[in-house]
Amino acid sequence: MDVDAKYTGAPQNFPNLKIAIDFILKCVNDNDAKTLTRACKIQPEELFIPRIFKSLNEIKTQIVEEYLDKDFPADSDRFSIGACGLKWRFLHIDFEKIEEEWYLREIWICR
Repeated sequence: MDVDAKYTGAPQNFPNLKIAIDFILKCVNDNDAKTLTRACKIQPEELFIPRIFKSLNEIKTQIVEEYLDKDFPADSDRFSIGACGLKWRFLHIDFEKIEEEWYLREIWICR
């Protein structure tokens, strides 16, 4: 998948976690909320998008440090980056495996 390609509006699938993280961070660095939110199976409400992007900007280095050398689990159909609490700014990035392909399910804030 070409990370520089503009997203067409259907839920985005990723062959591995590195490409998923690259896609998310490119959207954040480009301030491209439309591409990122349209890539999710469950799109966030407009009201929360600025807060989601603020949180992503605050934790993007942490995402790279903790997840860039990892991959999606082979024995599960769900995977998440982030958590409740200040460390992750209450941000959750959820992925879901459907028919052997990983999709960006939802990006949301729990608080």
